[in-house]
Amino acid sequence: MRAVRPRRWDRAQTVEVALLLVVVASLAAVAYAVLGPIDLPFQHVNARIEATSQIDGHTVRVTGTTTLPDGSLLDWSLYQQSYNGADYPPSGQVAVQGGAFAFDADLTKLGSGSAEADVTFSCNYGTVQPDHVTDVVGDQCEHLGGDRVYVDSPGDSKQLYLPVTFAVP
Repeated sequence: MRAVRPRRWDRAQTVEVALLLVVVASLAAVAYAVLGPIDLPFQHVNARIEATSQIDGHTVRVTGTTTLPDGSLLDWSLYQQSYNGADYPPSGQVAVQGGAFAFDADLTKLGSGSAEADVTFSCNYGTVQPDHVTDVVGDQCEHLGGDRVYVDSPGDSKQLYLPVTFAVP
């Protein structure tokens, strides 16, 4: 019985395989770049956010719950139609912990009357979300879905938005 020797590749076959691997890697990179930001049904994340406000003197306390991952960063800002201060209204950022969030805001620069705290979750409007959050919602929040998700203008990223109304004493 003759021993079977392993087949040796010649230089041309090695170059062929190397070129094939380069082509496959290039196609994979292009596919990732094109399909990465697409929201496919199995990637859809139904995000929910709810909140209430409570006034204590010249402070509003907003508390809420969300289905966003812990560590998600929420931006907030106060808004009042009659605001005419020289400074911007109070604003800030709060992290989701245990599916909940809370923040206090000073009302001394606002006049009495109706106001709101706008709470938003976004991926690219100045807020850089942690990697474990974008792994769920997408780098550009493209996987976000739900009643409070909107797109400001065509081509913009999705955002989660919640206005919390209250009365300034």
